Amino acid sequence: KQWYQRRVRGTDSYNDTLQSEDNRIEIANETVVTGFNNVHVYTLKFITLQNSNQGKYTCQVIFPDDSQDSKVTQLFYIGVSLEPESPYFVHDLMAEIQFTCHYKGYDKPKGVDWYKNTIEEGSRISNTSVYYNISTTEFDIEMNVQKSVITLKKREIERSGNYHCQWNVVYL
Repeated sequence: KQWYQRRVRGTDSYNDTLQSEDNRIEIANETVVTGFNNVHVYTLKFITLQNSNQGKYTCQVIFPDDSQDSKVTQLFYIGVSLEPESPYFVHDLMAEIQFTCHYKGYDKPKGVDWYKNTIEEGSRISNTSVYYNISTTEFDIEMNVQKSVITLKKREIERSGNYHCQWNVVYL
């Protein structure tokens, strides 16, 4: 039994054999005794999940008769943060009010949606609204980051609420 991580560099791809490492990953081999037969469990555990852990992982088992079986799993890492952090209180309605949503991940988002008070289709904020302006930077492929900023055009008490951003990412 072995665990592999599929790595891609430019146009080259290869399998990187994984081994247990202090403070990074742990590979365990456990036999569970049942009433009918023994079940062998091979586990890959991330001690500290990092952005670089994202990718495809394969567990390959070679049996005594030299036959093989492989199982592939995909691990995704997404980091999202809001600026300023919640809760944010406005004391001056004349000041510009902006919220920035930061995305960090290997997959380029298809877009971002902003919501007020709840993440439901009916509460999604339109960029053509007279109340809001939404701008989103291009995805930075070198840094794997993107940001979206919502600016409240009309600073009225009716605009108060909880604002949420949701990045739309499709995994292949």
